[in-house]
Amino acid sequence: MNGQDREALDAMGEALHSASDEQRTALQAEDRDLRLAIAGSEAKLAAAERELAALSARVNKRRTFRFANDSMQFLHGATVDLLHDLDVIANGTSVAVAQRLEWARRITELTLHHPNARVSWADARAAIAAADGVVASRLYQGAAIALRDEDLTGLVPIGMNPATKLWEFYELRSAWDGVVDPATIAIPSHGPDGSIAVDETTGIVFVLLPGGTFLMGAQRMDPGLPNYAEDADGQQWPHAVALAPFLLARHELTQGQWERLWNGARDARWPGVVRGERLPVEQVDWHECDRTLTQQGMELPTEAQWEYACRAGTTTPWSCAWADLGRCAHFDAARAVGLPRPPLPVGSLSANAFGLFDMHGNVAEWCRDPNGSYADPVLPGDALRLAAGDERVYRGGDFTCTASGVTSHVRHATRSDARSQTLGVRAARRLSR
Repeated sequence: MNGQDREALDAMGEALHSASDEQRTALQAEDRDLRLAIAGSEAKLAAAERELAALSARVNKRRTFRFANDSMQFLHGATVDLLHDLDVIANGTSVAVAQRLEWARRITELTLHHPNARVSWADARAAIAAADGVVASRLYQGAAIALRDEDLTGLVPIGMNPATKLWEFYELRSAWDGVVDPATIAIPSHGPDGSIAVDETTGIVFVLLPGGTFLMGAQRMDPGLPNYAEDADGQQWPHAVALAPFLLARHELTQGQWERLWNGARDARWPGVVRGERLPVEQVDWHECDRTLTQQGMELPTEAQWEYACRAGTTTPWSCAWADLGRCAHFDAARAVGLPRPPLPVGSLSANAFGLFDMHGNVAEWCRDPNGSYADPVLPGDALRLAAGDERVYRGGDFTCTASGVTSHVRHATRSDARSQTLGVRAARRLSR
C-alpha cells in the first residue's frame, strides 16, 4: 500500500524460506495475492505514465505562430516575456529583479575600476590612439575611436592580442552567474600566441574592429580581380561598404553565456539539442537573440559587419588558404557519405587574422538585417540594410555544409521565428563616434 513492493517481496521470500511446512502453505497463498496486487499496481502505473507522456507531448509541443509583420511578432514576444516575468513576481521569486538592481548599482564602478583588471581604460585609450603597431594595431590609425565611458558599461580591458595587435575586452554580465560578487570575476589574459582559455564560466570576449571601407560580395567573372568565387551569383556583386569601428565577439555565444544572460534559467524558451557549456547556443530564433542582447547593451551584427569581420582583410572565398581550411572551418567534409558532425566547443579551431573563431561553419549566425538585395539602401555606420519582410539573414554556414557553404560571401535567410540546431548567434556592440 505504501509503494515498498521490492521490500514486501523480499520479506515474503525470507518468510517462505524459514517457514515450517504448515506455515508455508498459508504463506504461498499470501505470496500469490501479494504478487497479483503488485502486478495490478504496475499496470495502473504504466497506464498513468503513458497518459502523462501523451499529455506532456501535447503541452510541450512547439507552436509556430505566423504574424503579418515584424511589429506584431515583436508584440507577441514582448507579451510572452511579460507573462513569464509576472509569473516570477507572483510566485514570490523575484530573483531576476534583485539581480538587475544589484547589477545596475555596481556595474559603472566595476567597469571603470574592476579589482581584477590588469589594464586601465586610460592605458587602453592611449594605446589605441597611438596605433603604432607595437601597443596597438596600425589598423586603428585614422579610425577616431573615442571609447567614451557611456559606451563601455559592463566591459573591462583585457589588453592587446599579441597575435593580431587588436585590443580585446571582457563582457562582465555574460560571465556573472547572479550569485557571486561580480567584483570577484576573473578577467582573462592572453597567452603569448593570443589565446584565451575558454571554459564553462568564460564570458564574452569582444574584439575592437577598426572598420573602414571594404569590398563586400563576390564575383565569378574574373579570377584576377578581388572577391572571385566560382559559385558567386548575380545577387552577390562586389561593392564598397563603409563601416564605423565596432566590437564583435571573439567566439559564437556559448550555452553557458546564454544561460547567464537569461539569469540562469534554461527553460522551454531554449530547447537546445546538444548540451555543453562551451558549445555554441543553438535552437534560438532571431527575436530571442535580438531581445536578449539588446537588454544587456549588445546587439546582433549587421550582415556587412559580419562579412567584414569574417574576411579579416582577405578577398578570397575563405579567410584562410584552401589548404588550411580544415584547421579554421568546421564544415561537413563527410557529408557525401551521410556523416554530419555536431558543433564543436567554441574556439576549437584556428582564428582568422582578426582573432575571430568559427566564422566559417560550426553553427551559422543570425544577423540584424532583414533579407534584401544589395541594391537596397543601408544606414551609415553599420550598413544595416533597409529592407522589408519577415525573413532575416544568417551567415557563415554550419557543420552540415560543404566547403562552398561556409565561405565569407555566401548568404542565407529564413523566417525570424525559425529555430535550428545549426543556427546560433555572435554578439556585437556599437561605439559612438
